[in-house]
Amino acid sequence: MDSNDIMKKYLKRIERFFDTEKIINENISLEYITNYYRSSILAYKVLHTFRGYMHMGISFDGKYKVSDLLTSVKIVEEYINSRKISRVLELASGNGVNSSYIASRNPGLDIIGIDLSTNPKKNVNGYRHINGDFHNLSVFPDKSFDLIFIIEAFCHSQNKEKVLEQCFNKLKKHGLFVIFDGYSRKSKLSDKDMKTSALISKSMAVDRFISLKEFKTLVKEFNFKIIEEKDFSLNVLPNAERFRKISNVYFSSYLFHKVLTKIFPMIELQNLIALNLLSLSVKNNLLCYYMHVLEKN
Repeated sequence: MDSNDIMKKYLKRIERFFDTEKIINENISLEYITNYYRSSILAYKVLHTFRGYMHMGISFDGKYKVSDLLTSVKIVEEYINSRKISRVLELASGNGVNSSYIASRNPGLDIIGIDLSTNPKKNVNGYRHINGDFHNLSVFPDKSFDLIFIIEAFCHSQNKEKVLEQCFNKLKKHGLFVIFDGYSRKSKLSDKDMKTSALISKSMAVDRFISLKEFKTLVKEFNFKIIEEKDFSLNVLPNAERFRKISNVYFSSYLFHKVLTKIFPMIELQNLIALNLLSLSVKNNLLCYYMHVLEKN
């Protein structure tokens, strides 16, 4: 059975467990996204690590390891060190685990995180947290950062133009904006692919995955130059395959599902849909995972 056949089988099974039409038509508001992350803290800790990382691990040897969760963070750190950067901002920093890790290894670095989180790490290893929405960076002076980064949260924005504009304004000349995120591999989707993509995105509190082509068009509008682009889709597969195996346990028993719906909020359980379909969507060239490094001209 190839990955397309497995996908069809999984979609049928998911329809038995969840009201897929309701999920696809969900209105993904800022309040919904905030609730999603607050409800999913324990799930992320169990699935990833209790240290609090909430993004995909990037593996280079075909096998997932917990240390792979640090790959994206270390890549950001490499840019900080290679450019002798002194002031950094992380968007959607969550509990601050990414930035506090970088701060602990780079004494003297001024690194700030902005997030709606109500339980962040504060003033840890030189890391500072500001509670706020990354669509509004007015609290910071223009041209005040050497580097801004965001890991798997740009997709949540429904006003990506504003995010790019804000970051462009807050970066110094030749400043960098580093983005790790998922995208639609294709610009045009069949009805089946559209439904699959919507189920994955909505179950992760993402309105929709924009295509790579859309992303690059947006970047050009704001006078950013893409100085590095890396396709890490195959590198996140070991992590995604691990998620698929874990979620298969859930989908193996409808009774188990009914019991868990009495214990956990539906917004948290729906995330299992994405976990079940992510690796197949990458293998079927529906979704992809990229790093982009943008430079302010």
